[in-house]
Amino acid sequence: MDKIVLMPVVKDARSEQAFKSSDRALGMINADDLRAELRQSYKMIDALCYSYHDVYYASLSTGEMRSYRYSRVTRDMFGKAFEQGSFETNFYSYVRNAVYYDDQKLFEPILTISNLRKLFSRQLTYGFSYRVLRENEIHYCQVELVRILESKDEFVFAFKNLDKQHQHIRSEREKTLAQVKNLIKSYNELIGSSVNNIVAESKKSALAADGCEKAVEVLDMIQSRVQMLLGRLDSIVSEAEDLPSLAQKISQTEGDR
Repeated sequence: MDKIVLMPVVKDARSEQAFKSSDRALGMINADDLRAELRQSYKMIDALCYSYHDVYYASLSTGEMRSYRYSRVTRDMFGKAFEQGSFETNFYSYVRNAVYYDDQKLFEPILTISNLRKLFSRQLTYGFSYRVLRENEIHYCQVELVRILESKDEFVFAFKNLDKQHQHIRSEREKTLAQVKNLIKSYNELIGSSVNNIVAESKKSALAADGCEKAVEVLDMIQSRVQMLLGRLDSIVSEAEDLPSLAQKISQTEGDR
């Protein structure tokens, strides 16, 4: 079961009165009611975080982080290291040991506390997709960072797996490729059959009319050019058929690095 840690509440001047009112209201609630409210809050947060397998809270002022949701995959790779501790140390370890080498540069804007301060001074959220190398297999993931409203020092970051989305994209590409291949083959057969019939009938007519050998030579040249075109179409079909195996070889090569 994913570990759940209660995250601190951020107060601000505009909502201080609301918190005081809430404190007075809580004073009238017994412990059982309070626990029920907390359980309900956790259920709501879990529902919002459903698509994220790892969720963390971090503070820019202390440089510390702790987990709210900690996946089994992350635990298998890093043990309990990411349950809490230094944000920079843990994040650097994750990037260097789990992220696919060519994608590690994507994390440079968020690897350090100083970089994050600059980033969150301009925007509230930041995220991108990247690849993870695990057991010699490429997996697709996404990271999202969100600064807590009305706080300059606190933020939440979470990770999502995108393998299913990428598999869907590959399936759609394969369907499109199959349609293109069938279209090229249809044009090939149509053009080849039509041109061959036209050339054959024209040659018969030319020879029957006055034995014009020059016309026959021209028709032969046309037929030769058409055959070259059809050969090119066949080549395109063959290249299209090789694309899936080529993509698989590329993926295997990436996994071997």
